[in-house]
Amino acid sequence: MENTIKLIETVKNRNKVIYRYEVTGDIGNYLLTSNEFFIEYAFSVQQIPESILNVPFVCNILPLVWIMNARLVIEELDEDFIECLDHIKESYTLMYPALPWNGALDINKCVKTLNDKEQLKSLLFFSGGVDSLSTLISVLSEKPLLVTLWGSDIFFSDEEGWKNVDKQNSVTSNTFGLPYTTIKSSFRRMLNYERLNADFAKPNHENWWHGFQHGIAIISHAAPIAFYYGINRIYLSATASAKSSEDYVCASTPIIDNYMRFCGCRALHEGFEDSRDDKVNKICEFSKKHDKKINMRVCWETRTGFNCCKCEKCIRTILEILAAGYDPNDYGFDLDENGYDEIVEIIKENKIIIPKIFWSGSINRLCFNKELQQSNSLAAYVVERFGDEFGEKYKKPFIPTRISVACHCESAAPSDTLKDELKDRPLIFRNKPDNSSFGRAVSSLGMNTGNMVFLESIKKNLGVAEIPFAEYMRRQDELRNNPVVTTDLIWITANGNYDFLINQMESMKYQKMVPLGVGIQAGSMDSDFKLNASALKMLNMMQERSTLGVRGEFTARILEKNGINNLQIIGCPSLYFWGSKDFVFEKPDKTPAKVVVNFRTIYGELNRSEKHFLTYCANRGFSFLEQTQQMLRLENVKDSRYFDYVGGWLSRNTSMFFDVERWSAFVKDFDFSMGGRFHGNVIALWNKVPALFISPDARTEEMLRYLALPFIKTNAFDDTKPLSYYYEMADYSRFNAEYKEKYESFSSFIEKSGLGVWGGSR
Repeated sequence: MENTIKLIETVKNRNKVIYRYEVTGDIGNYLLTSNEFFIEYAFSVQQIPESILNVPFVCNILPLVWIMNARLVIEELDEDFIECLDHIKESYTLMYPALPWNGALDINKCVKTLNDKEQLKSLLFFSGGVDSLSTLISVLSEKPLLVTLWGSDIFFSDEEGWKNVDKQNSVTSNTFGLPYTTIKSSFRRMLNYERLNADFAKPNHENWWHGFQHGIAIISHAAPIAFYYGINRIYLSATASAKSSEDYVCASTPIIDNYMRFCGCRALHEGFEDSRDDKVNKICEFSKKHDKKINMRVCWETRTGFNCCKCEKCIRTILEILAAGYDPNDYGFDLDENGYDEIVEIIKENKIIIPKIFWSGSINRLCFNKELQQSNSLAAYVVERFGDEFGEKYKKPFIPTRISVACHCESAAPSDTLKDELKDRPLIFRNKPDNSSFGRAVSSLGMNTGNMVFLESIKKNLGVAEIPFAEYMRRQDELRNNPVVTTDLIWITANGNYDFLINQMESMKYQKMVPLGVGIQAGSMDSDFKLNASALKMLNMMQERSTLGVRGEFTARILEKNGINNLQIIGCPSLYFWGSKDFVFEKPDKTPAKVVVNFRTIYGELNRSEKHFLTYCANRGFSFLEQTQQMLRLENVKDSRYFDYVGGWLSRNTSMFFDVERWSAFVKDFDFSMGGRFHGNVIALWNKVPALFISPDARTEEMLRYLALPFIKTNAFDDTKPLSYYYEMADYSRFNAEYKEKYESFSSFIEKSGLGVWGGSR
């Protein structure tokens, strides 16, 4: 018998939607058909089209339909949503390649359901936990509608717990002056989790809710709200992180959530770049800075809406708050004078399981806090018991290398004796690098050592002086004639918060800020990128003070579309390093023998072309240059044999540098450079080594096109081609022909911006 689920009727009953359906075939074993599936909203659903109301029903069972090769019969569905399903299905296939992903939707009517109300800009699913609080801080300028879902982690039987959570989240909405609403849904009472886990999830080392269902199931509940209010962005906070070392699969991931669309609204998976420690630190800092009382609701063990302070999740969060330098009692944890001793006993008696991947970051930081260890029994105990076990890996993070200087963390620090050296020199705000550990050294360089290349070029050719912002503020009257350069806009993201730049500009009495290398971070050149309120405010303030130096035509187009017109395309200052308009890159006519390669920041699952590129390099034993602390992990490739092979090559051949001089000395020994790191290839050009750029995104591609540098897109890499084929593609004839014009345009921008004369400091 064919596996079929048919939605017979979508009933609208005031503020309640009831889904009546019938099931045939074995797929019925995974559904609890005796339970009614309903959703209740805080408004009448009478005017919401069925094409939108049907979205939550579909998303709740969609992975099961695909795995069971079933047919889902629906009368009508939203066109935007239908168009995103192939992408979502492909992402599931990448996550679970061992499972069959077939099945199909039988839709009678495809409906274009747009809403032009535009009453609210965005919506945030808000639980009160660390992830959603961190996202709230990131998107606060958008004044998002906070939405809490009853039936997700708190069930209907726990009315008291729900009332407590609802009350706490109402307090949060009032604290921040935000609208707030709730949803009540029986979506987790529809599925037979016991059988789903046994047959599909556990064989793939997951559970159904976490590994297959919850991302799209939660997001889909917002479809009627988006239509009702005219919302165009929905935020779901990231649980996993690109920085973490977990090798599990999570159904809420950027490669699924970011494809979700309906009625002109899109979903955004927010905070994937931040670890949990980063988020806790952000929340605590924000609370202190703005004098806002913030309670974190993290407990999994109690259903009261409060933290028990005894479960693994609570204790872990308490440690994270302590490691960040704050008091857990200020953030929703009730610990009396004996509370820490009680937690120590819980750990001693092994009443909780301690996963290294979640505890390592906070314990690592606690290892360096001797004062806290002396005053807090919990901090002292975890460092004593786990410091060596977790510590060595995290105190001195291991970066595999073939050369002894690769991890040398010495870098030119901002001068401490600038008193008589700053007269009329351009300034750049930068704190002294923290080289006490590998992680801190990378963080000091903006999480990417490639930023040194950018900085080296403007220091060499403009004589830019580095100065901490705090010191500048103390000496602002003295430095009133010094122009200020900023490189903080080379990576403008959809969710980025730029209040720190706004605050800087508002506190600067005299100077304008001259931004160099302004770039929009988007996946493709045809992206309909949206600037958020924080970015728009910052860019408008900046264009009133100076012309924006942008990377390429894509960024210029997006900015102009948003009313930012005082700009000039300049490319990247690192390509004018030589300080001469007559520079010509001469490519040797030879067969390359020694090759160094690089790769984009490693997060998420690698696509087919990316895997082929790395295999190609591993097969030939090329040297590899890393620029971040994102190492290849099993979760990036989902193939243990591939991971062992390519990971082994990386562990033997990877180098990383924290000063430009040593990096240059290393690179100049090669014949050819190739890969997706713009500055990794630029430093090769500085040392007369030809480079073929591989473009992973629009931000890189627009600059390569403007500067006429030889490149291919990632998906164009063919592992059947010989190395000579790619060396030949590194053709610099067009670059050389256009270089003088680009150089003169860039030089005129520098002079017009009051920064002096490019190359004049030599």
